[in-house]
Amino acid sequence: MAYFVYNQVEYTSLDASHLNILDLGLIRGYGAFEYMRTYQKQPFKLDEHIERLFQSCEMLDLTIKETKKEIFALCENILNQTVADECKLGIVITGNIPTKDPNLFVFSSPLEEMKKEW
Repeated sequence: MAYFVYNQVEYTSLDASHLNILDLGLIRGYGAFEYMRTYQKQPFKLDEHIERLFQSCEMLDLTIKETKKEIFALCENILNQTVADECKLGIVITGNIPTKDPNLFVFSSPLEEMKKEW
């Protein structure tokens, strides 16, 4: 099943998405993320996750160009492209390279069933 990603300015497949090897989120852990699941394609407490993401970025001095409303819409668009009813939804902000604005990634993937052994 396909993964869908919003990478800065475009929607792509997971295979087409990329991260600069010098991104501060990768080499120094400078970034913030929120990760949640859906119930019937509805993200669980999405407003609260986005609010917490903005609080984390403020504490880290990471500037998000997009508004909360825009990120909410990006999440909805990603979920609309996802075929599975139950998904994992991630929002990631990375520090990028020092001369550029932070990176925003929004992605979804199908939620796997938990093993009965668990």
